[in-house]
Amino acid sequence: NADLDQRAGDGTSYLQIDPTITNTGSSSGSDWVFDLSTLPTDIVIDSGNIDGVALSSSQSAGVLASAGGTFTTAQVGETKKIHTFTSVGSDSFVVSSGSGTVQYLVIAGGGGGTGDGAGGAGGYKTGTQSVSATTYSITVGDGGTGASYSSAGGDGDNTVFGSVTANGGGGGGKMHVAGTTQDGNDGASGGGGGGEWSNASVGDGGSGISGQGYDGGIGARASPAGAGGGGGGMGGLGQDASGLAGGDGGIGIVNPIAGSTLGELSSGSYYIGGGGGGGTWQTSGQGAGGLGGGGNGLPRTGGSSGATDGTGGGGGGKWDSGGSGDGGSGAVVITYTDDGSITSTSGTVTTVTIATASPVISITYHLQTVPSTISDLSASSNHPNVELTFSTPSNGGNAITS
Repeated sequence: NADLDQRAGDGTSYLQIDPTITNTGSSSGSDWVFDLSTLPTDIVIDSGNIDGVALSSSQSAGVLASAGGTFTTAQVGETKKIHTFTSVGSDSFVVSSGSGTVQYLVIAGGGGGTGDGAGGAGGYKTGTQSVSATTYSITVGDGGTGASYSSAGGDGDNTVFGSVTANGGGGGGKMHVAGTTQDGNDGASGGGGGGEWSNASVGDGGSGISGQGYDGGIGARASPAGAGGGGGGMGGLGQDASGLAGGDGGIGIVNPIAGSTLGELSSGSYYIGGGGGGGTWQTSGQGAGGLGGGGNGLPRTGGSSGATDGTGGGGGGKWDSGGSGDGGSGAVVITYTDDGSITSTSGTVTTVTIATASPVISITYHLQTVPSTISDLSASSNHPNVELTFSTPSNGGNAITS
């Protein structure tokens, strides 16, 4: 809270000044816009600075006169290099010179769907690693192959960066055929269990690996045919089928590499590792693929149920033979601060600016008239990223420091 300078008045009531702060774009280095139009008309802005740099004439005397105004300033940011590897098979991250610390994301291939259980998402590993001028091996895993109702969906392949391995997702379990129904395969995320239409047991969902993914959903029994469970996702369980409705795939996770656009875009974030949706005998009621590239389940009619490559999503299930979705392939993403300490051109390289803080605004002001009470002029608690400081002007006006 601010300390009140009593020289300009003897009141003790407080009025919160709430500057409107608008981020005009994404957090990747876009400008902040500050609207101080809520300042009382008694206040006149004399001078000020943004992170120690003086306000321009358009930001002070004219625009920030008695009733306040609007000014724009760039965010404080950090430039990053991002290297993305999505081609299935062997590759390398080559540091040609320098050394430092990188952040990595390793995504394995998702499991394939079948008739009618869905594939589970591939697993993931993320962390930091010290690197130097050498070559680091990469193997990007493929997604599992979608199968017919007579066999399980294929498991996804592992993805490797150096000594770090993410495990592939489990394939979906097949439906009841000749008295047998299959559980979803275990994997980083478990495949969805198969459904059935007679007295045989339905398939359970496969088990996921803690820290990489979740279990798949259970298949359902219904006449004239059952439905498949949803595949587990990196961020949530695959849903159980119900009657003739296939289970939805488990949700994925937000891509943890700031500035990376790998994944399925939703509400400003990119998601990876959604589980596949379970298939159904009906012409509707198939399970939805999990957010993060999971393939949708299919009815007995045609369509496409493959997961999105590069996300590690699980493939969707389908009731009859043919058309079940392949799992999505994996990826490796590596990022580091672009300060010249590391040099590499491997993979697909992008450069982004990540906002690290909003500016500190310092303003000197005076009061045209002395009101009966003097108010606390501080940044609103609704905008914790902005600090406004007020200092005593040379003409002896009111001084309040937040």
